[in-house]
Amino acid sequence: MKIVLLHNEIKPFRLPLFNYLNSIYDVKIYCLRSNKLTENNIKDVEYGRYIRIPKMQDLEIPLDLWFFLKNEKPDVIISTDLGYAITYIGYLYSRVNQCKFVLWNEQWSDILHPRRYLTKPLERLICRKADKILSFGYKHAEYLIQLGAKENNISIVPNAVPDFYPLSKSHNENNEFFYIPWIHDVTKIKIVCPGRLVKFKGHETILNSAVGIIKANKNARFIFAGSGPEFGQLQQMVNKLGLNDYVFITGVTFNEEMKNALLINADLVILASVKSKKIRAVEAWGLVVNEAIQYKKKIIVSDATGVANELIIDNETGGVFENGNHIDLQNKILSCINHPEQWNIYAEKAYEKLITDYSMDVLIKKITFALEEI
Repeated sequence: MKIVLLHNEIKPFRLPLFNYLNSIYDVKIYCLRSNKLTENNIKDVEYGRYIRIPKMQDLEIPLDLWFFLKNEKPDVIISTDLGYAITYIGYLYSRVNQCKFVLWNEQWSDILHPRRYLTKPLERLICRKADKILSFGYKHAEYLIQLGAKENNISIVPNAVPDFYPLSKSHNENNEFFYIPWIHDVTKIKIVCPGRLVKFKGHETILNSAVGIIKANKNARFIFAGSGPEFGQLQQMVNKLGLNDYVFITGVTFNEEMKNALLINADLVILASVKSKKIRAVEAWGLVVNEAIQYKKKIIVSDATGVANELIIDNETGGVFENGNHIDLQNKILSCINHPEQWNIYAEKAYEKLITDYSMDVLIKKITFALEEI
């Protein structure tokens, strides 16, 4: 079986899966962009030419994809994700040339952008007519069914990161990265909020909750780990709320070593993504949660993340709060601070669930099984 994988960019966490598929099938990958961390670690990749259309949710139109598919003559096309032009073109090619089409879907909710209203009819058609759909989770599957997909045509394949052996705190104590105040202070409660500094990541919700947290416990410290266009505005908000001694915004993009070193020292990890008509983006999953769970960290996520009520179940494997509701988030954080033993149990259960249902081995097995069903 000859497979063509259509992907915008191969991130490091996808390497184990793609290399495994390469080992058992005749696989060719078409990508729009190269990634310096992966380009020398995977074979049979074609990097295409494309144009980006501004103000259209940065729609990227591949110029040579149709010709690439025509030359490769695949039996199966697998494309990620529902809203990408590579998916539209890949699907249309499969119908014209009578090969199988598999949609690998990340989306669990409508993205409220005018461009997506224009392409919604085509997306509904793809959901109805795809030969197989791979879905990150159950709510992702429910969304696809709303668009017309048949339930028995959807396979749940977990979003996973590579398994690794977490480093110890002592391994990183002398890491030059740690310019963050109080990062090694064991008397402080370090609340790490990883993610790009953009509106939909919900940093404002965290800052509003931090005011009440600090009043209740002066040892709480918040770390915004990331860079982005909202840095200046968030720093102004920190100043206005009088949180300078309690909140640190790194303002830098973290590499894998830096991210893992920060997770080692975290007491709590928060992903506070928001969803609203004003914000034209949705947190498809939140893989940093998977990574934090490998360190058995306590986790709180908003209900506007893909991971919520899938891997993170409220009062079972962590905490889930109403997105944008800083009081709800504040209550979750205080519960974590005041009841550490209970939240340690949540962290252990999250780790067990990760290994059982969301590991790389499970992802590989489920995708392989789904492909054999076609």
